[in-house]
Amino acid sequence: SEEGMRGFTVGCALLGVLVLASGCGGATTDDSAALSGLRAAEEGLDRLRERFETQERLVDTLDRLSQCHTADKECRRKPMQDVQSIRRLEVVQAKKARDSEPMAARLNKMAGLEGPSGATLVNTFFLPYQDMNAIRDRLVNKYVIALDSKGWLHVYDKTGALLLSNATGHSSQILCMNVDPRVSLEYKIVTGAKDGEVRVFGLNAAARPKSAQTPGYNASASGPTTWEPMLTLTAAYYPAQVETVRAVSSRHYQVNLSDDGRVPITAVEFIAKGRSYNVIAGDATGRFSVHNRNGTATASARLEKAAEGGINAFFAFGTIMAIGHVGGVSFFETKERRVLSQQCLETLQNDDAHPEIRASLKKTNTSNATIAPPSLKRRPPPLPIVRHITSLAPDLANSLNLFAGTANGSLITFQVRGEKSRVRCSVLHEVSLLSEPLPANGKVKATVSMAALKGFLFAVASVPSVPPALSVMNVTMVTRTNPPELALYIPLAPPTACRTILVGSDRTAGVVVVGAGEPKGGAVIFESRFQFVAPDKWDAWGGWLQMLRHPLMLGGVGLVVMFSMRNRGAAKPIPFPGSGRGMGGHELDNMDLMEQLNMAEGAGSLADMPWRGGSE
Repeated sequence: SEEGMRGFTVGCALLGVLVLASGCGGATTDDSAALSGLRAAEEGLDRLRERFETQERLVDTLDRLSQCHTADKECRRKPMQDVQSIRRLEVVQAKKARDSEPMAARLNKMAGLEGPSGATLVNTFFLPYQDMNAIRDRLVNKYVIALDSKGWLHVYDKTGALLLSNATGHSSQILCMNVDPRVSLEYKIVTGAKDGEVRVFGLNAAARPKSAQTPGYNASASGPTTWEPMLTLTAAYYPAQVETVRAVSSRHYQVNLSDDGRVPITAVEFIAKGRSYNVIAGDATGRFSVHNRNGTATASARLEKAAEGGINAFFAFGTIMAIGHVGGVSFFETKERRVLSQQCLETLQNDDAHPEIRASLKKTNTSNATIAPPSLKRRPPPLPIVRHITSLAPDLANSLNLFAGTANGSLITFQVRGEKSRVRCSVLHEVSLLSEPLPANGKVKATVSMAALKGFLFAVASVPSVPPALSVMNVTMVTRTNPPELALYIPLAPPTACRTILVGSDRTAGVVVVGAGEPKGGAVIFESRFQFVAPDKWDAWGGWLQMLRHPLMLGGVGLVVMFSMRNRGAAKPIPFPGSGRGMGGHELDNMDLMEQLNMAEGAGSLADMPWRGGSE
């Protein structure tokens, strides 16, 4: 509109004057600072001028488009093409402005979540609310569900307004919580308590707003204020006391859950089962079990390496469930309901790091075996990684990568390949998230929490003796040669009452941090403007070409080359006199010798043959 354009013009002018004044203000103190400020002011004014000119062109084009009749396609064709070109130009200008924006300005605080009635928020999750307009524009468009220290669940919107508070009904402390990430008509929330009880709740989903492209779209009518959430209890059971399914084979029940009685539940996760779901729950003794919607157990197992510290995290990709515990990472096949024997292996990248293995020099007269040199470097077999895993997170840009946080405050990048019983897991990189190393005695342990956006990973390591900080890692192109790159490091206020700092994301643009020293025991919602830039195709292919270094791949390539060279040296049919192209110059090189002789015999004498070359 004309008023909107006038307001936009005045705003651009005022912003330009302020930027220019800020650049000129340093001229009296430091010439270099003044020059840099003037340069930045000029660049800002140029961007504002380009944006203003683009908006003027867009207004003129829309004015010409409004003068055409809706049925006159010839009149509307040229303005519509101009509108599309202007939209593409706006995208380019927005990318320029984004690239010139400082890295620290790409993470902004949107709202704060306060714990009601003096309670402290201990865990938060984004609900899988789908708004295509916000997903397209990378906006925080979702709701947050939070758990407090008194066992209540609270629902907030992105502005921090409290929409719902409801008690969970647990009679003891809640140790873990999770949300089904699938978009459906009802959100699913599962909690696990210290007394061994698991509860599943259903929350009616918010109405999906219409797209801004559809006629009759009204943002105020489809906003988040029209949603009235209502929490209902779906199931409540103790894994140590549930019944088993009779139709399931006994080999799926590797442990009797009732032997040890009720044990604190330390990790819970949803398993997709068509439109339905299963729940997997792990306890403090290393046991885990899979349950139907009504709570009946369909599988159970025990991880011996997790007996001391219990199971800390689950993450599902496909039919494979990764399990993080004290002894590392294990895998569970959810379709066949069995624990896989494969483990994540750790190998060194170069042979120079391995110790020298001296071969035996014992000589014998009864054997003609070749004696090895006195000093020989050999690569030892890969060993299973032994780390205290506290959390797991995916790589939304590469489904083969899996991130894990450890108790020593480090971030490990795994590469997981295969499916079903052929899972291969190896360690790519390990980087530290702490500014100060932990004591070597192992008494002080860290809790690492992670959340992923496409191309970026947000991680926080909570240690009582080390100041916390939010690390933003660029994981766009993580390979064996490219580790995660630290893009931003934000110091956080120390948490109160030894709280553990947790971080979550909506996988689009929203990041929530709970326990970061909020005065009222709440959380903070951040809006992320980190843009994912797809790697160049040559860089992507370069990562895949590293597979050629595998001995089996090199052997296969060698066999193909040898086979092709052998076929190239095979005998060819003898051509008849002529142009050297077969009988009479015809394309008969693909025929064998007998076929050519039969053809010559049927043609009569050699004088009757259609010779093309030569005078004889």
